[in-house]
Amino acid sequence: MDEEGLAEISARYIRFADTEARGRSPLYEELARAVAGNREALGFLSTLPDLKQQPNLLLAAVRHLFGTPAGWTEFRQALQTNPDAIRSLMLERSTQTNEPGRCATLLPVLARLPQPLALIEVGTSAGLCLMPDLYGYDYGRKVIRAPAMALEPPVFRCLASETTPLPTTLPQVVWRAGLDLRPIDASDDSQVAWLETLVWPEQTARLANLRAALKIAATVKPRVVKGDLRGSDLVQLCNEAPNDATLVIFHTAVLDYVSDLGDREAFAEQAMRLSPYWVSNEFPRVFPSIATRAGTSWPPGRFLLSANGSPVAWTDPHGASLEWIADEAWAIGGGLPSLARDAIRSQFHLCSFATACVLNSRQAPFGLATGRLNEGTARWAREDRIRSREPQLSASRLRCKPACRSSEPGEFSETHKLEIDHD
Repeated sequence: MDEEGLAEISARYIRFADTEARGRSPLYEELARAVAGNREALGFLSTLPDLKQQPNLLLAAVRHLFGTPAGWTEFRQALQTNPDAIRSLMLERSTQTNEPGRCATLLPVLARLPQPLALIEVGTSAGLCLMPDLYGYDYGRKVIRAPAMALEPPVFRCLASETTPLPTTLPQVVWRAGLDLRPIDASDDSQVAWLETLVWPEQTARLANLRAALKIAATVKPRVVKGDLRGSDLVQLCNEAPNDATLVIFHTAVLDYVSDLGDREAFAEQAMRLSPYWVSNEFPRVFPSIATRAGTSWPPGRFLLSANGSPVAWTDPHGASLEWIADEAWAIGGGLPSLARDAIRSQFHLCSFATACVLNSRQAPFGLATGRLNEGTARWAREDRIRSREPQLSASRLRCKPACRSSEPGEFSETHKLEIDHD
């Protein structure tokens, strides 16, 4: 690899030290800075594919094989002495950090959606974030207790901003499923050991919560399907979700590993076609078009939580904090999603056995920010208004065609015509 390539890897490790490890893991900050300035370590990383060069993977691989080093000297010795073993593990494994603490940042969104919920998580790893209704939460000014169970549930502490509309109860999840290229079995000791290694060395409370969540997963056994989020596997899962629950597709710290922006945007389009609610919790660089709507100043080392493409909050990557930035409509009247749902419902005009319906809306509602009625919205519209009359109607054949576009961002001045095809 040329000098420019080595400089890019070095910058990646400096960025990790500055924006992710600082204030969270002194050891990882030290090691990342040392790797960034060590030509031998950079040369080792240059022999790996780009997706295998990430700091978390290297640091976890060394710890998994040789234990937690006291500092850079021990770490460098392990790397110099055992490069083949470390390279092999890095190629075999991935940073499937299944951080259940992220549920604390997802909860304010999930709890405000129409209940009950059917959850689909892409990049689910062991499925720990599929169980937000089985954990406890401590937001400082409000504590939400986990349901009674034989196992001791984890309690996730999250510092939430004053404007955050904290839930009063847990969401009601009646169906859950996950999708992952390499699912992790919470009852497999070797796979669990890798997940535990991915927790940063000083974070003992985080490790204890992970272990508690893994025990629940080993008992509940949330369904995790092997598959690619870019293929037909997601469509199949959506088709299996119950019609009497609100379908939510969500992901956290996953799409950053899809390198092509076009692929990421195609996934987002598909998620919004398949489900009335798409919740994303990723670094802002993952979806630049969403991040630009969150302002020009992005807090370093934070994820951007969004719902249906609308920025909602800045979140700590491990769920430790939440800064609410969404519109005031979230804090009143039951939240923006339900308001939008009611607004769309009220503007649907359906005649008996009709084949078209019209939606007139001046204010772009949640879920329609891209200027179209998505297939997921059509799903519940069909269920609530059409299904009893047209039992053979398929959501995949309910489509929307805009007659014209408004030049004013975020608004609709056109009439949307829904064409309903019969099977």
